[in-house]
Amino acid sequence: MRRLSGFVLPVLLVLLSGCAENIYNLTVPAPTQADQYVETDDLGKIPAKKIAITSFGIEFDTNVFSVTSTRINNQRSTSTKTSEVALSNEVMQSIVDDAYSKLIKDLTAAGYEILPYESYRDTPAYESLIKSVGKTQSPVELTFKYGDNQAFRNSDALVFAPTGMVWYQPAAGEASGRYATLTNVGSQFMSAMGRGLSGEQPLSKAEVALADDLKATVLKVYYIVSPVRTAGMKEGYTIVGDGQSRLAFRTPGASTTHFTFSKNPPPLDGNAFVRLKKDVLLEPSVKSYQDIEKHLDAVRDMFMAKLKAGK
Repeated sequence: MRRLSGFVLPVLLVLLSGCAENIYNLTVPAPTQADQYVETDDLGKIPAKKIAITSFGIEFDTNVFSVTSTRINNQRSTSTKTSEVALSNEVMQSIVDDAYSKLIKDLTAAGYEILPYESYRDTPAYESLIKSVGKTQSPVELTFKYGDNQAFRNSDALVFAPTGMVWYQPAAGEASGRYATLTNVGSQFMSAMGRGLSGEQPLSKAEVALADDLKATVLKVYYIVSPVRTAGMKEGYTIVGDGQSRLAFRTPGASTTHFTFSKNPPPLDGNAFVRLKKDVLLEPSVKSYQDIEKHLDAVRDMFMAKLKAGK
């Protein structure tokens, strides 16, 4: 019995240590963790440090739903789980406004010229870009698929833009499979059809046209805040990785053709990216929105470290 306990204890400590390592460490400088959490793609294509932020959104997964099936002793077992975000609309909006202002400051400090939103929001190129979106859509309601959900029912989310700005979804061929629900596909189809009937270019080409017109790189920013950690839907907030939380750049003259052999590619709404490849997990006990802001700060710091390094 003594030999068994001597074996179990080290294994248990290793397992507990592994669990602890899955929680993002706020005491370690974010740039030193960037290689572990962040991936980049084609940053060398960004021609200059002149940027127009045309879309900034934080998705809050307000109701996460999942049904999974397993087999135990040759019997099928079905498990249903739900989780809801515990934040008011006012708090979610304040988190977005805070994240946007901090990103502007960081990009400016890094030597980027950020074109004021007011300087292009009334231009024909920008009006064309958001023609099917409108100017007062915040928050925007979305549905999405969570993990290995096997049910017809989907999960719900709200996407907030900074106060006074607009967020819009990627084009149908550039969004990830996470949003391949009937609600979203129908919305994207109607948007694309509306653009075509009104003589507007496809969304991705309209972004390139705006970049050409402004002689600047178009930047779209997106983060996802979920009320559950990992695919097991454990209690505790997550900043979602898998390439979903990202900086997506569209440069002047960029191609909008994409080639990928991945069965589940990340969003492809640009021609250069800084992506969160791994979930940032908060402590299970975290409930304060200030703690969520600290972790969004960490993600932004990691993004900026990679962007400044150009890799």
